[in-house]
Amino acid sequence: WWHLGSLPGTTSEIVRNGNSQLNWAILLNTRDANGNINAAVDNLVWNVLPSITSWPSNDLFSTISSTQDSGSLNNKIDVYPNPTENHLNFSAQANAQLMSISGQTMLNENKVSYLDITNIPSGLYFLILTNDQRDILHKCKIVKM
Repeated sequence: WWHLGSLPGTTSEIVRNGNSQLNWAILLNTRDANGNINAAVDNLVWNVLPSITSWPSNDLFSTISSTQDSGSLNNKIDVYPNPTENHLNFSAQANAQLMSISGQTMLNENKVSYLDITNIPSGLYFLILTNDQRDILHKCKIVKM
């Protein structure tokens, strides 16, 4: 099953491969008037597939690792309040890095149990809490009233 389409300024393709092992979606922020890009988009994955001999076993979209340990972070750190306006509290002390969804580091503090976010603009953020054994990822929403 597949669908190739476009709206002004975009080109897209969605494929559900018959082998039930690989599916993909491609969205581009460009479109040509003649439709020449459609064949290139369709061939993009099909031409690469025969050269793939193995797949990674880890999540390539995650930079966060997690391991089991009996340290102070246990299996979870609660972050509250969320959403919040001025501060984020943690249920355990850790190194904390607050990142925008575009990957910009907004705050980076060591061995803390809260973050003062008074000067951080409203938006969605990733909070990475770290100790010596692992990193824990939280999604946070900051809302300025």
